[in-house]
Amino acid sequence: MPKTQRFDSRFIHSVSYNENFRRLTVRLKGKDGKISGTYRYFGVTPTQYESLNSAPSAGGYYLQHIKPNYACEKLASGKWVPAKK
Repeated sequence: MPKTQRFDSRFIHSVSYNENFRRLTVRLKGKDGKISGTYRYFGVTPTQYESLNSAPSAGGYYLQHIKPNYACEKLASGKWVPAKK
C-alpha cells in the first residue's frame, strides 16, 4: 500500500510512495497553492523517499535529487502522458 505524505511547502503539495514498485507520485503546487500537476517517478529507492521526507526543503530536494534523476510521467485528466524534461 502506498505511503502518502503532505508537506508544508510552497512547491510540493504531497507525495505518495509505493515501495513494492518503487514509484513516487509528486503533486506540485501552483502559485495559488492549488495542485498544478501530478508526476509519477519510476525506480525511486526507499532511501531517496525517506531523504525527501526528512529534507529541510522538500522542494529543493525534489528539484536536485528526484526530478533530474528519474524517469517520469505526468498525470493529466486521468490519462498518462510523457512529461517534458
